[in-house]
Formats: sequence, structure tokens, C-alpha cells
Amino acid sequence: MMQRSHERDLIGHILAKEFNGTHVCLPAEFEPHHPYVFVNPKFPVPRRTDSSNGTDGGPKLQEPWYDFREEGEPLWHGRFSKEVLRDWATRLTSHAAAGQLQQRPTAREGGLFKRHWFANPVKSISRDHLTLVRAWDLASASDQRGDPDYTVGVLMGHDRDFKVFYVIDVIRGRFSPGEREEKIASTARLDGTSCSIRIPQDPGSAGKFEAYYLIGQLQGYRAFTYRDEGSKLNRADPFAAQCEHGYVKLVEASWNAVFVEELCAFPNAAHDDQVDAAATAFRALSQGGSRLVLG
Repeated sequence: MMQRSHERDLIGHILAKEFNGTHVCLPAEFEPHHPYVFVNPKFPVPRRTDSSNGTDGGPKLQEPWYDFREEGEPLWHGRFSKEVLRDWATRLTSHAAAGQLQQRPTAREGGLFKRHWFANPVKSISRDHLTLVRAWDLASASDQRGDPDYTVGVLMGHDRDFKVFYVIDVIRGRFSPGEREEKIASTARLDGTSCSIRIPQDPGSAGKFEAYYLIGQLQGYRAFTYRDEGSKLNRADPFAAQCEHGYVKLVEASWNAVFVEELCAFPNAAHDDQVDAAATAFRALSQGGSRLVLG
């Protein structure tokens, strides 16, 4: 039993290990779209007792339980009223309130990135007038235990006339070294030769060898290596600033929800591979698109 503090806190670790028990999550205020819903309609549980004699507005005896509360309704009116919860929330940061009161690893509105910034993705976009970059963030092949990182490739385009950046496509998966090599090569073929490619170069001779090996498999494409410098937060800041001011748009697709969820959990996310790849693509485009970032 604990309150949430981070996506990789003890509860997050247990859930990531495919916990087979019953996860009881009780936010202080009701959220119908909370990531962890205790009364799950997919697994109906009938009401077996009725101490309120039908006055609580809930289901009748033997009918499935459902959460009949309204958005923002306190979990326990008599113990912790709305006024008490509001008072507590004003004494905490949004991140602390999310963990201590709402049992979320990060605030619902997001951390560095805010959810409402991405609320209106565009239906489609023509790539003809865009400068394109596909930036990859590669998971370590040596660490595949527990909840390993993902290999991510973010395709971003820059419309220089309107000064808008479009996140066009996100590839995300846990691949073997051979699968990863094939995925990078096949994605390059789909993106076309007009798209510049960024391959990370991790520290050490092994990282340099892998980066240059992958570059060698991309002959005929504008592929470059890059090295990360500074903290992840500092690298993500310029990208977040453009998102805040409306200069970054998502193209509507199935990957949107997972992408936004990770951005909004950052820097407390269990995984930040999509953030890293997106920040790299943005940095490359803002510095000229076809030029080498670092290498």
C-alpha cells in the first residue's frame, strides 16, 4: 500500500512485472478516465450487500458494480470533503498532488509537457513542402530484463513558411539487434531519400562501432550520427517551448495516445525514448535539417 511518486516507483515496478493480483487504486477525487480504474466494466462484479438500502444511487443487489460518481466527486465525503482536498492541493505542487491525492505518477495535465497542447491533431499533412528528419533512439541490446527501454524512431517535418513542426510518425518497439537493423533500413525506404536520418552514437568504442555500422547500412540516404550532450531535461526544453506556443502539431494516428502519455509523464516517466527521439528530430530541424547535429 502506497501513494504514487514516479512511474518506476514500487507500484509501477510491480505493475510492469505483469502483476496478476487485484490492483486497488482509490483517487481522492473521481476521474472517469483515470489510468487505473478499480471498478472495471470489462470484469463485472455483482453487488452482494446493500447497507444503504438503495439510497446511495448505486446498483441494485446482484447487478454489476459501476462507478456512479461525477467528475471531481470526493472518495469519502464525510472524511475528506472537497474543501479539505482543495486546501491540500494548494499546499502541494501539481506533481505531488497527483501522486498523493490522485494516485497518478504525474499530474493529469502533464509535467514539462501539457496534455492540452496536443488536443487537436491534424488529420493529414502533405510532405512535399516539409523538411523531414527521422531521429532514432536505440534501446540497449544488453539490457532486456524487467521493463526494458524501447527503440523509437520519430519522423518530424518542418514547414518553414508557417514555422510549424509536425510529428508525422512514431515507430516504437522492442526489437532484437537484427530486427532493429531491418526496421531502420525498411523505414528509410518508406521515408524516402529526401528524409534525413539521425542515428545515436553512445559513449565508448562499442557505441561508435554500432552507430557507424548502421550508417553503413543506409548508403544512399542522408544519414548522420549524433551524440547527446547535457541532461535529458535540458535537451527536451527547446522542443517543449515550441509545443507550448502551438508550433508543434501531431498528425492523427494510432501512436498519438502513447506518445502524448510519455511526454506528459516526462521527466518522471518510466520510459523517455520517444521524448529523446522527438527532441533530437526537433533539434536537427531547427539547426538546418540536413546538417550533422553532433558526431
